[in-house]
Amino acid sequence: MDQNYLLRYALIIVITLTFISFGIYFTRNDDFAENQFFKTNDINIDSLIETLRLEEKVKQLIVAEITDSTFFDAKYLQNYSGAYVICSDSNFSISTEKNEKIPILRGISHSVLLRKIEKTIKKEYLLLLTKKERLEYFAFLKNELVASDFNLLFTEKLYSSKWIISDSIFSDSLLAFHSQFSHYLFDNKIIPLIDLRLSKNDSISKNQALTNKLQMLYPANITNSDLTSMDSEWQQLQFFYSENEHVKSFLSSEMNLLFTDNPKKKFEQIMELIENDDFSESDLNKKLKLILQAKFWTKQQNTDSEDKKTNSILEKQKIRWSLKKHAVVVCRNTMKELPFKDLTRFSPLVIVLGKKNLLVFKQFVGYYSDKATFRHYQSNTDLLKTKLPKNYSHIIIVLNDYEADSSVIAKFAPSVESPNKRILVNMNRQENLDHYADFYEIVQVENNSEKNQKMAAELLFGGIAAEGKIASPMLKTLAFESGEFYKKIRLNKSSPEQIGINSLEINKIDQIAQTAIGARAFPGCQIFVAQAGQIIYNKSFGFHTYRKKQRVQHSDLYDIASVTKIAATTIAAMKMYEENKIELDGVLGDYFVDKKIEYNRIKPDTLIYIDTLLLSEIYDLEAFTKKLDTIHLSDSMIVAYDTSIVRSTPSNNIFKVKVRDLLRHKSGVAPAVPIFKYMFYKSYFLRDSLKLKLKKDSLEYYYRNYDFSPAFSHFFRKEFHADSSFVQIADSMFLSKEFTDSLWADIKQIPVFRDKFFVYSDINMVLLQMAIDSVNQQNMDHYMKKEFYDPLGLQSISYHPLLHFAKKRIIPTEHDYTFRGQLLHGFVHDPSAAMLGGIAGNAGLYASAQNLGVLFYMISAGGEYGGKRYLNPATISLFAQKQKDTHRALGFDMQGRKAIVAPSASPTTYGHTGYTGTCVWIDPENDLVFIFLSNLVHPSSKNWKINGMRVRQAIHEQVYKAMGLAE
Repeated sequence: MDQNYLLRYALIIVITLTFISFGIYFTRNDDFAENQFFKTNDINIDSLIETLRLEEKVKQLIVAEITDSTFFDAKYLQNYSGAYVICSDSNFSISTEKNEKIPILRGISHSVLLRKIEKTIKKEYLLLLTKKERLEYFAFLKNELVASDFNLLFTEKLYSSKWIISDSIFSDSLLAFHSQFSHYLFDNKIIPLIDLRLSKNDSISKNQALTNKLQMLYPANITNSDLTSMDSEWQQLQFFYSENEHVKSFLSSEMNLLFTDNPKKKFEQIMELIENDDFSESDLNKKLKLILQAKFWTKQQNTDSEDKKTNSILEKQKIRWSLKKHAVVVCRNTMKELPFKDLTRFSPLVIVLGKKNLLVFKQFVGYYSDKATFRHYQSNTDLLKTKLPKNYSHIIIVLNDYEADSSVIAKFAPSVESPNKRILVNMNRQENLDHYADFYEIVQVENNSEKNQKMAAELLFGGIAAEGKIASPMLKTLAFESGEFYKKIRLNKSSPEQIGINSLEINKIDQIAQTAIGARAFPGCQIFVAQAGQIIYNKSFGFHTYRKKQRVQHSDLYDIASVTKIAATTIAAMKMYEENKIELDGVLGDYFVDKKIEYNRIKPDTLIYIDTLLLSEIYDLEAFTKKLDTIHLSDSMIVAYDTSIVRSTPSNNIFKVKVRDLLRHKSGVAPAVPIFKYMFYKSYFLRDSLKLKLKKDSLEYYYRNYDFSPAFSHFFRKEFHADSSFVQIADSMFLSKEFTDSLWADIKQIPVFRDKFFVYSDINMVLLQMAIDSVNQQNMDHYMKKEFYDPLGLQSISYHPLLHFAKKRIIPTEHDYTFRGQLLHGFVHDPSAAMLGGIAGNAGLYASAQNLGVLFYMISAGGEYGGKRYLNPATISLFAQKQKDTHRALGFDMQGRKAIVAPSASPTTYGHTGYTGTCVWIDPENDLVFIFLSNLVHPSSKNWKINGMRVRQAIHEQVYKAMGLAE
């Protein structure tokens, strides 16, 4: 034979043997024998027994049964027993110190676990679950065993009255649960102990009882021979139940464990028998050997207990939600008012009738809408005197554990003539539903607990889906197990575990934020995280300023700087694109009426990239503008590049620039809004009036020693005058009207260069915003409020925040010594946006992280939120795609080397950062929205610790760690 033939022959033999081996392995009924504790060989049990004192050996035989009538502390248990089984709810929290020499077996009665079900949810709600959901909840018991470090499961008789849930409707679920239990128990270091006690009236034999138990505990495909084998093996670890009998019966039996509710008494009896030579220590050692093997087997199996505990927590939250959904039920939704959708004209009156004030319900209604008015009445006496107003869109009547009242029914009963919609929310007292059956919209809430108050508010607004069914079979007007269903349409706040996220990991964000605040990277911040439609993290840290007088609240507003580019301008452009009001390849000239340009003012020159500057560091403007270095300030830092000499041509003006090129920052427009002559009024005055008197090189000297009021008055006024001043720049600072009129003329003269290389610049989004305003014939503020902010129910987002919010809700930014000479508090930090009237395409928007979270979740969800479509998915996909020859999308920045984004973010992640210390990131692959807001520029924009510490990246990355997507 040739060598190749021999190799092929050998290979065939190896493959055949491999298949035979796999066949033998997979055709086994189970791996019971291989997993059993008595196969443990890692420790020499015989040698260990020789080292034990008699007292230590005896207590290993005893299992303390903890019932309602008994109580043992840890020290007592360790003195007189080597194991315990909890058979009482009241002692469920008992734990003992771990014995360094021999492990302690910890056990629990199956009936205690079943009672935990009833503590979680009423039996009638369990009835409403599908068979699959019931099985999932019973499977939760397995996780409880692991999370509690139990090693023994004491299983009562199948036909015993001890089964708490014994209705016939549950029997199939219970049996199916047990049939899947076997391998799980052994895989998780749990030893089942089977109660074989028979009452006098039992007609079946002990062997039949054992067979029944084994069939219950092990998979259905186990054969009779397997059961016989297991029978003999299980006889090696059986327990003796000691009630009134003396321990002599136990010692003479083949059983290994002695159950007792009096461990000390049984311990002393055994010791006495051995000391009197009524029982030999060698026989004791035989009983002891299998017990010790079992103990060390459980210890070996417990190496990954922490991971199993974490998995148990995640599973528990998922299962609890499947049960909890029946706590709130939409019984009737005839007019389809629920869930509330368009919140633009939503102004409800909420009347709470009952003794308890529903603070949590009120709080969560406020999360969705700040237009609700609440009135609380403890009885109907004052309520009946109140005249129902007509200027509310809805009247929501909340019966807070309040007995049905015919006078209340008559007052609130809806009719065709009712000027407002009527919704009834009945908390507790399901019998009330028969009396209020005429209402078109009815919501039943199980009780008025804080959790149910939260769920009731979320149900009304579609924060959670309507999935519950009526649990009472006694109602006359509403059928048992009936209900109205609708899908979730808004975000809601939930525990991370509900969607499989580790709360221990995500809460580590707290420490990162606190450390950054302690290092003075910023005075305070807001952080918002939503995943899969759930708000899993929404916290505020620190204070408005370093004086620590006012803590940051969720509803406070930050200057979001360049995040305005996507939170307003880009979203507006997407809407206008869909409505064919602008075209991506259309030029700016298509959207303006006044396009007159004085070409003689445009001079070919060196291109100097200037965005927003650290103005306080510029002391000599003339020298600065003569430098040949290209300076470009991104949202994070100043980056100096080599000189770029580009010649402009007068005919290549801003009106020939394409919309697409503005969005991707490849427009060729010189990157500076022409506002320098207004900003540097001090140097303007010095240059024109006092230059001959200067004896120092630094302008800073003259800032302190000369009166600049003539120069200030040339551009600005300290008070508003209709004839002379128009745009407010800051407190007591208004731009003269003649200059507001000329600023547009200056913008039209901005040079446009032939080379269209990438330059991130504010002017691109400023021009786009001006075009959008021109087409809409209204400013960006009004357009966004009408089309997006108000319908979405966003209550903490606005340009010109001082016109709409109390000053104490607005976070201050920089103390601007150079330009405005004051702390900027409620006036936009960006000077370009300020000079343009505070409403600009590049900056000017103030918002809370929570409101931005809703806005960008709408984008993440394909443009739909609250049952209303705002944008089409195709439009969002188009704008969020990386553009050719750039690392950015249309308007959006994207995940990349220079982006301030988590390393684990998917490549399709898009968003934006802001100079004041803000960022927004949307990860479509992981259905994740991340918002971070701070005011790092307070009190000075020289503070760049947030970048050195990589705070935003670290917090964002911690989210991915909690999701299990990062190292």
